[in-house]
Amino acid sequence: MFYNFPEIRNIAEVLPSIEGRDEFVVKHDEKNGLKFINYNVNFEDTFPPIKTINDALRRECRGLTFYADTGEIASRPFHKFFNVNERPETMVGNIDWTVGYDTLDKIDGSFFRPIHLRSDDLLWGTKMGETAVAEKANGFLSSTPQMEDLAYEFTRAGMTPLFEFTSRSQRIVIDYGPEDLMRLLAIRENVPGFYKTYAELLEIAERFNVPVVGKLEGSRTIVDLMAHTKDLIGEEGYVISFANGHKAKLKAEHYCLLHKTIDHLRFEKDVIRLILDNKIDDAKPFLNDDYREALDKFAIEIGAGINKTASDVYWLAAEAYDNLNGSRKKFADKIGRDSSLVPLLQFLFRAFTYLEESQENPEAFIFEDIVKHLLKVCNTQRKVDDNRHLFGGSSWYKIIGNPIEE
Repeated sequence: MFYNFPEIRNIAEVLPSIEGRDEFVVKHDEKNGLKFINYNVNFEDTFPPIKTINDALRRECRGLTFYADTGEIASRPFHKFFNVNERPETMVGNIDWTVGYDTLDKIDGSFFRPIHLRSDDLLWGTKMGETAVAEKANGFLSSTPQMEDLAYEFTRAGMTPLFEFTSRSQRIVIDYGPEDLMRLLAIRENVPGFYKTYAELLEIAERFNVPVVGKLEGSRTIVDLMAHTKDLIGEEGYVISFANGHKAKLKAEHYCLLHKTIDHLRFEKDVIRLILDNKIDDAKPFLNDDYREALDKFAIEIGAGINKTASDVYWLAAEAYDNLNGSRKKFADKIGRDSSLVPLLQFLFRAFTYLEESQENPEAFIFEDIVKHLLKVCNTQRKVDDNRHLFGGSSWYKIIGNPIEE
């Protein structure tokens, strides 16, 4: 699971790695002069084993941020990493445990990081920058000037401090008490991708008087650590942070059960939500090989189906846009007369808008629109059946047989 983190200086170095992969989106934040690259859905082949530079670059596309004017890198959050025993590279026997590591608390909150803007201001945001989730944390930051001091020092030096915000108003599963809290998780160098060690984090946190992620003390074998983590109650688990910067997750079984990740496999509507909500990682370590393979197969089929629908919608809209000289009225009249297009109308109109706005990679935005729509209809099986055409007609029950019993 260890490889050299790729150097990243400019967005032009990253874009080829996600070309043709509609699960990735490039968001242009015109207000702040930034571009964000993130993935919407994690399919089985979204993050393949590292064989090429593009494989390594894809794992960086989790909120990777660039200045829109020059394309230079502005912020580099965590690379994509996985659970122990989730995939071949993270199986216990395939990890080099002779590499030193710290066992850090896995915090069940909201990820935040500061981005140094061209104006010399700081933007505190999630993986996609300014979002509704960020508003609560920004209110908290106004009362903690030491966070700003830390952020300015390291962002100006070409690094990205990474934090986790916990609040009862934004509780995920674990209750961390009545007080809002922002903990320092890591600091990463933007260009080479190196991480500060935990010992360095402690020194920095003490200097700025900011809370830092906790560490599990004592020496344990990985077998003992896994047994200990499995039985945790009221905690999410741990992040194994290796000295070379690589990481792996260990999650408590009780936490995963609270998330209903395993129970979600009983019914197709819940499995689809699990896939589209990027929660497959949480379920896999607790599944046998048959269920893990079935989940991967269904995720690939759904991804391929959505990709095809997004491509079909784009080309239908693009052809009409060109032939009708960009007239929205003529476009509405044309597609309104074709009854076969009724199931795709909302996506066709959105595609037309993306063409009007000259959006980069409109197929990725169409893909995202389809995913958002499917997430809305996953509350009943009837609605899933009515929208099955959007993901290619694939069926979980044909893959798995019948709903999983207790």
